[in-house]
Amino acid sequence: MKRMTFTDFYGLDIVSSSREEIDGFIKDCLERDEKIKITTMNAQIAYFYLKDHSAAKAISDSFVIPDGTGLSWALKRLNGVNIDRYPGVEIMYSLCEICSELGKKAYILGGLEGVAQMAAVNLHQETGVEINGYRNGYFDIDKESQAICQRIKESQADILFVGLGAPRQEEWIYRFFEQTGCTLAVGVGGSLDIYANTAKRAPGWVQKANLEWLYRILQHPIKKFKVIFQIMSFVKQVLKGKKV
Repeated sequence: MKRMTFTDFYGLDIVSSSREEIDGFIKDCLERDEKIKITTMNAQIAYFYLKDHSAAKAISDSFVIPDGTGLSWALKRLNGVNIDRYPGVEIMYSLCEICSELGKKAYILGGLEGVAQMAAVNLHQETGVEINGYRNGYFDIDKESQAICQRIKESQADILFVGLGAPRQEEWIYRFFEQTGCTLAVGVGGSLDIYANTAKRAPGWVQKANLEWLYRILQHPIKKFKVIFQIMSFVKQVLKGKKV
């Protein structure tokens, strides 16, 4: 098993290894059928970790990979470490490639009606991954999750992509992962829309400028309005240098 390195974020271990090392570790887990839950943490998810007890509990029970620029900045300020972010949309693609290489299968849960299906079709065409099932993300968690878990288990999927939005997806994985029969589960947020071609990722120059988060907000300013305040709260907390 490949060893990972970590850095602390208010009591939470954040992976500080390179993306190549992360991919290798995940591949090892899948080959060994060693169960793993993954959180791709950006500033918004970091906010929920700091402010929401149930979200913090779910996130703490997972393998946390730094996604956003905001978290990289925070870890640099708090710990003096430089960490390259590994965006969730890229992790999802890498996981599909690993799945295809190992002959593993996937299931997609989340998004509007039709989004998971289109993402499944496109990812299969691009990576060769076998996606054995999909379902939209609109359901009553307490009333319908058991039946959904059964469907996922019957699909014999190894990897479960959950796009329910933060922190709902992290909390759902925490509560129901064991019932799905999957080896790995990861919250993928808006990545489903990217791969379904219902949303566009930021241009390359925006990504290089570390402004992808701003691009997403400007695409849907009303829908993302509250995210601005969550990010501001996160920044304020980091500047204070201590957890409330």
